[in-house]
Amino acid sequence: MIKLFFKLNLRTKLALLFVFALILSAISVGYFSFYSARTIVRRDQRKTLAEITNLIIMNIDGRVGALSRQMQQVAGSELIQSYAKRLPEKASPELKEYYEATKNAFGFVHAVYVVKNKTLYVPGDDESFAIPAKEYAALWSSADKAKNNVAWQGVQTPLDVIAGTSTRHGENVIRAVQGIRESPDGPLHAMLILELKAQEFDNLLFSNRASLSYQYRMIFDQNMQLIAANRRFDDETLDEIVKAFNGGERRFTVNTPHADFYVQGQYDGLTGWAVVSAQEVMSTFPSSQELIRLIIQFVIVSSLLVSVSVVTLSWTITRPVRSLSKAMKSFEQGDYSVRLNPKGSDEMGQLMQSFNYMADEIDLLINQVLGVTLAQREAEIMALETQINPHFLYNTLDSIQWMLIKENQFEIAQVVVSLGKIFRYSIDRDKRLVPLVNEAEYAQHYLNIQKYRLDERLMYNISLQQDLYAYLVPRLILQPLIENAILHGSDDAAAISVEVAARREGDSLVIEVRDYGKGMSEEKLAQVKDMIESDHPSSHLGLRNVHRRLRLQFGEPYGLTIVSGDDAGCSVTLRVPLIRDEHDIDMLNEHVFPFTESREV
Repeated sequence: MIKLFFKLNLRTKLALLFVFALILSAISVGYFSFYSARTIVRRDQRKTLAEITNLIIMNIDGRVGALSRQMQQVAGSELIQSYAKRLPEKASPELKEYYEATKNAFGFVHAVYVVKNKTLYVPGDDESFAIPAKEYAALWSSADKAKNNVAWQGVQTPLDVIAGTSTRHGENVIRAVQGIRESPDGPLHAMLILELKAQEFDNLLFSNRASLSYQYRMIFDQNMQLIAANRRFDDETLDEIVKAFNGGERRFTVNTPHADFYVQGQYDGLTGWAVVSAQEVMSTFPSSQELIRLIIQFVIVSSLLVSVSVVTLSWTITRPVRSLSKAMKSFEQGDYSVRLNPKGSDEMGQLMQSFNYMADEIDLLINQVLGVTLAQREAEIMALETQINPHFLYNTLDSIQWMLIKENQFEIAQVVVSLGKIFRYSIDRDKRLVPLVNEAEYAQHYLNIQKYRLDERLMYNISLQQDLYAYLVPRLILQPLIENAILHGSDDAAAISVEVAARREGDSLVIEVRDYGKGMSEEKLAQVKDMIESDHPSSHLGLRNVHRRLRLQFGEPYGLTIVSGDDAGCSVTLRVPLIRDEHDIDMLNEHVFPFTESREV
């Protein structure tokens, strides 16, 4: 697939890259938009769930408080006090009327009892039932511990079922116990028992609000027995919720085979009960599918629109490139009369003008050389028709230099001199290792050219100790580092400062190339370090090639080290062994750092 991509023409490559980048960007924007919207909505839903839980707690406290005050008022009334003293005498008509009124005032009442001497008394019916001693002792203990307050016992079996006077098994009640005393500090001589149906607390769960119908809201007593619920979970899910709540969790997620639920729980400090609210995770963002559909439509439409724009843009970019490529092929084939017609002053227009200038100069030089002899002309024509090799380019640059000197273009002539020396240094491939001083001179010529291009923006300094001149380093090892410092160490309009320095550290020669530009963040620095260690192409290809050459030639301890920070510039340190002749490197490879593979890379 990659090979096929590289076989495509430039226009197709640009179009594919732009379209791919656009689709990737659109998908990323869509995904993060959806994710952010979902996160915000779910956070608000959780907040709403917590608010509903607090409201239920407040409703419970209000209702329990009202019922408690009613029970205290009834227990302290003269009719009940007198009745409790005279038990087991029958109730008076006034008491029966008061009892019925009180019972109706309590709401969803299962029963109201006066308990004394292990016996339940129903004043309204003049009935009495004996209850087991164990149950009576538990009731008496609750009333005694509560003093003058109401003891709410939560979900219990009805006392008439315990006494064996009712067959309504399976219908639990919520029981409250209030002690009957002659005075607040007096001894307990009877109890007032209130047993409520579960419906008493259903209205506290906002069951009549359709907007909250998708939520599960439950009230548990102090023993985590379910008192009331607007919707019921299955027993397995309910047990999982109770287990997590008893484990101290108040906000958690419960996973069921059918759906996942957010759960919010809270204790009621007044009663010791617990309120738990739950909501299905998917219901927190019901419009998610619609949003996904809109995002997909946006990606498709925007991709189509921009694809058309990208194809058009790539055509405008690649058309002059194709013209230039065609002209260069004609030039290679010997048609030195070919010229381009620049239609703009942008980079491509300048490149076309440069090609025309180069063609004019080469054409002029060719005519001058062809004037020597016919044989020389034929030889030169053959050479030009095959290829312009580096030696010929160097000679051409030398001629251009003298022409510039005649025209008093000394600064440009100096640049041509530097370029010529760079060519000569480049084509001299007899030795893989060269003295450090030669490599520094090569870097000096490269900086001279960059200085002419960047003018006052570029400042540089090469500092070498004389005793380091003779040490050998790989050829063409400094220029990529300096080029990287100029390219990546500058802002649009800021000055560029580059320093090259060498020092000896133990058995190693250390060369540092430093710039004082914008630097890199820690994240970017980590990416660059990964790039130079990887085998994938990157924008830091020069650094990667230098690092790989050093590792292959000298072994694992040697290579590049990069240090940088935001607005702190960048330092690239090159470390090689101390070598004075080729024999040293052969011994080093054989005895210290053997190659992992023998082929030239």
